Amino acid sequence: MLITPRVNGSMAKCLTICVVVAAASLLSVTAQALPYEILYESDADTNVNELVLNSFDSYNDLINYNYSASIVDVDISTAYSSTGLTYDGDDWHILYETNNDTNVNELVLNTFDTFQDILDYNYTATIIDVDISAAYSSTGMTYENGMWHILYESDADTNVNELVMNSFNSLNDLINYNYTANIIDVDISAAYSSTGLTYDGSLWHILYESDADTNVNEMVLNSFNSFQNLLNYNYSATIIDVDISAAYSSTGIHALLDSSPPPTGIPEPSIFALFSIGLAGMGLRKRRKKKFQ
Repeated sequence: MLITPRVNGSMAKCLTICVVVAAASLLSVTAQALPYEILYESDADTNVNELVLNSFDSYNDLINYNYSASIVDVDISTAYSSTGLTYDGDDWHILYETNNDTNVNELVLNTFDTFQDILDYNYTATIIDVDISAAYSSTGMTYENGMWHILYESDADTNVNELVMNSFNSLNDLINYNYTANIIDVDISAAYSSTGLTYDGSLWHILYESDADTNVNEMVLNSFNSFQNLLNYNYSATIIDVDISAAYSSTGIHALLDSSPPPTGIPEPSIFALFSIGLAGMGLRKRRKKKFQ
């Protein structure tokens, strides 16, 4: 069944976030030592600096939100929103989905040879000719041992079957959208939206961000010790006490399995504070751009 989901960029709805402070015991020492990246996209169409990459040296740095920030000076098409970030061992990839329900060419994969190419936005684009269901939106993408996975979340709060995982045996299958779909029967809290999917070599992670600007605890990381546990939604949850700028929304997460971490670019530890000051009057952010049919 082609669960052909819809939208995104900022996002809207989330998990049955049991406020379970999850388990360092669940995480292997290797996984804890991995560097992580979180991708953010501006909610407004600013024409410049529309992406930001936050880099974390380890899992603990991610949980404590100790990061360096790199601004990506790119003007993202108003027709698309970023919905995933991953690295396949050779190239980096950012997934985009159309904000409107166009029936064709609803996904685009931008590919970068190096991390620096992301920062400079030197890319090649591949259009994926797929009609995503107007009821769902892509909210994450990851590469795992030769396979590719795209996570979708229902735009409405349905209480059941709110996540779907589409899996692809190769990059070519992703480009041609030859996939297997797994429905995940979970009721995501209406206060949060999924914004990223990654595999760290031992654990799977889904990132959630609060739909409202709460100033505290705006992220939650749900972790699963196997792919089957993800499908059954047997997880542990870790609250990340961070105040995300109301001007940006997270749109991807990646755990870098490669032994050498990417360059962190220009450290900007106060970048989100600056964004918040400059746009303080804008009010609540819109987490998910609903697709127009």
